[in-house]
Amino acid sequence: MPAWEEDALGVIERELALLIRRAESTKSDETQSDTLERAAYLILTWLDERGPTSIRELADVLAVDISTVSRQVAGLESKGLVHRQTDPADARVSVLSITEVGRERLMGTRAARRALYARVLAEWTAEDQAAFARLLRRFNQAVARDRQRRG
Repeated sequence: MPAWEEDALGVIERELALLIRRAESTKSDETQSDTLERAAYLILTWLDERGPTSIRELADVLAVDISTVSRQVAGLESKGLVHRQTDPADARVSVLSITEVGRERLMGTRAARRALYARVLAEWTAEDQAAFARLLRRFNQAVARDRQRRG
């Protein structure tokens, strides 16, 4: 047995590395040529679910530098996927919202990803899929809490 399989943390470490690599490669597996890149997908999802948001809030939520989010938003804005306006409460702050074109692209990407995962998990029972979803959400929440504690 390889050393990394000796304990659960070793398996988790390796399997997460594989998951991240394979998730990054799913873009080529998706059938739609206009599917969104990961960063765009996450930004548009947040805006669609939460409504108008400042760049600072997006940077905090996505746990990335504000300059990174600013560049990503500029690209989305140039494609007509987000709209920027001045915050009426503070003219120094820009507030972003998703456009209808952005929402359409988001829904198309979401459908393509769901189809991919439905195909990959087709042999899993509904109970296994539900358990995986629950544990994956729990893991992501634990990572977020750890990041908040560390500042």
